[in-house]
Amino acid sequence: MNRRDIPNLLGKPVRTIKLKTESWNDKEGTVISWNEENQRFGVKLFFNQKTTDSIVKWFKPINLIYYAKPQNLWEENVFKYVLLNQLTDYKLTNFEEGIQLFDQLRSLEEEEKYSQTFMKIWWLRELGKIRASKDKRYLPKIKNILENIIQISKFDDLIVSAKLLLAGNMNGLMTKIHHNPTIVNMCLNCVGEHYGYLPKLFNQLAINIDLEYEIKNGKNEMFEILKDLYFQSKNMILKKTCVCGAEADFLQGADTILLFCKSFNPPGIISAEEVCFIRKRIELGLQNSAGEAYYYFLSRICFIEDKFQDCIHNIQIYQENVTKNAGNVDELVNCYMLKLDCYIMLKNKAMAKMTWKKLKTFKNIWDLDFILESRKNEIKKMSKLNNIAQKKKQTRTRTQCSSYDCKNVEPHVGAFKSCGNCRLNYYCSRKCQTQHWKNGHRQECQKI
Repeated sequence: MNRRDIPNLLGKPVRTIKLKTESWNDKEGTVISWNEENQRFGVKLFFNQKTTDSIVKWFKPINLIYYAKPQNLWEENVFKYVLLNQLTDYKLTNFEEGIQLFDQLRSLEEEEKYSQTFMKIWWLRELGKIRASKDKRYLPKIKNILENIIQISKFDDLIVSAKLLLAGNMNGLMTKIHHNPTIVNMCLNCVGEHYGYLPKLFNQLAINIDLEYEIKNGKNEMFEILKDLYFQSKNMILKKTCVCGAEADFLQGADTILLFCKSFNPPGIISAEEVCFIRKRIELGLQNSAGEAYYYFLSRICFIEDKFQDCIHNIQIYQENVTKNAGNVDELVNCYMLKLDCYIMLKNKAMAKMTWKKLKTFKNIWDLDFILESRKNEIKKMSKLNNIAQKKKQTRTRTQCSSYDCKNVEPHVGAFKSCGNCRLNYYCSRKCQTQHWKNGHRQECQKI
């Protein structure tokens, strides 16, 4: 196996995770070697920090994560802030405070700079998930910090990690849903130095390349690249030589490729075999409580298998988990698109119309004109007779209040009132709506 196919952990502190033998879980140590034949890292585990008691054990890359252990007082303060989520609340002052803390660590030695930069990227990822999903003003700030890390960092694996996060951040800044050449080029430039990140790179490329457009214009190069990355990533998942968490990215990218293959049937990927493989990996993830995202992956697989009722059931579970934790965020457009296609296939005109109206509320954020028009024409052709035996249900799920400082969740769908203009944000009270308006929604709503 090529050295680039394994995580860059040599000489770095790590922690063991997801081991079948519980007694070896959550142990700290340092990576001292790599065994090419057995594809295992040799880790020197420490049992007592005050003494030199240690033992060398061999672990698969997927069972190790980098452990950002504080090296001095400043790192200890940063680590404490990150763990307590004090830097990921919804106040701009704490965002600036976090940047100042990280900037004050610049005088550290090279080994300590790795730890500082790792924690900084981890913090920015969490910040992007929690805050930037509600307030787009933070996305340019995160983008500038990541670009700076890419320019000054000397660690290849951190540069790849920063580029991947930047690609996701740029995707959040886009107003179009299709192909972004900048993200594609950024990911392709990382393939040669991926260090176990290949499944993540594969996913970023899969969701940012408009394969339908490429095929219609007689261009097969990008599909061939994605096909090659798919099988390479699949091999890394099976051999467990990728970084921790990469399997979820692989499954999302695989769903995208298989949905495309279902519609266009290009040569090279045997859909039936691959769908079976992906379903087994998803079901295994759900058994291990891997996260609510696996319900989204499972719903897409159900759609590929023409199990539309199961698809709706799973996407509803995923959607409610998202809205209860983050509110009515932009990524829900994918949920409504999938549910709309399911209702059209089930010939349920009433639910299709209701879902189409919900999807329409996102049209000023995403480029949905073609999708909305084509689905509208399909709904018009449907017969009303199919609605008699089908009960009308809610297509929206319970949501969290859209105010940055409020985490109230609807007791039932419809309990919160939406913004009268954009109809994308929901509030538990007039006070929360006013606060959100002053804290940035004024600019977002006026653009819409």
